[in-house]
Formats: sequence, structure tokens, C-alpha cells
Amino acid sequence: MEERELKIALENYHFFLYSVERVQMEIEELDTKRFKVGGSIAKKPENPRNREEVIIENLEKLEKLQKSLDRYQHQIDLVSDFVGNLGAVDRNLIKDKYIKCCTSAELEEKYKMDRKTIWRNVDINIREYAQNH
Repeated sequence: MEERELKIALENYHFFLYSVERVQMEIEELDTKRFKVGGSIAKKPENPRNREEVIIENLEKLEKLQKSLDRYQHQIDLVSDFVGNLGAVDRNLIKDKYIKCCTSAELEEKYKMDRKTIWRNVDINIREYAQNH
């Protein structure tokens, strides 16, 4: 794994969480259509001859949504695994910076470190995790 991938996952953590929820709702909506009595994954087409096309389109959409869900979930799992492998102080620092979105000034005050030291610690942890995984 590359450091860049982990940094992207950390910086976009909230986006990935939101995206997982959104995609799950879209999949649920498609599943609801599929399990209606006498229905399939297709919406009721205006023209009955287009039924197969609508079914195929919705199946393709479901497949794309599932791939997106897997990709977003992978990013969330990556962040969770990274945070889980850190020591207590580093774990709290990473959570405060990326998950709670604290500013650098707030981090400096809380951890009694200067900005440069905080970023050095974050970069070292990311580099070590990327090399070991």
C-alpha cells in the first residue's frame, strides 16, 4: 500500500462515510423494487417491450453501486485498521485531526506540541503503516 492512498482515505474519511450510506440507500431502493409482489428489479416500463432493457439497466446499476460500496468501505476499513494499530497518544492525535477535524491550533494546545512536530508524527505513523501493510 502507498502512503498516498492512506492519506487520501484519512483526508476524505467523512466523504467515504457519507458515500457508503448513500450507496446503501440506493441499493436498498433497487432491492425494494425487486421484491415487490410480482415485480422484478425493473421499474414498471411505459412500453412493455422495453421490460428486458429496463431490467438489464437496473442490474448494471446495482452492480456499479455494489462496486462503489466496496471501494468506499475499503477506504473506511483502511482508516479503521490504521487507527487501531496506533498507540494511545498517536491514535488520539489522528482521530482529533482527521475524524474530529480539529484545527492545528487546537491540536497544538491539546498535545502541547508545535505544528511541525504534530505533522512529523502523523507522517511517520502513516509511513510506517504503509511500509508494514
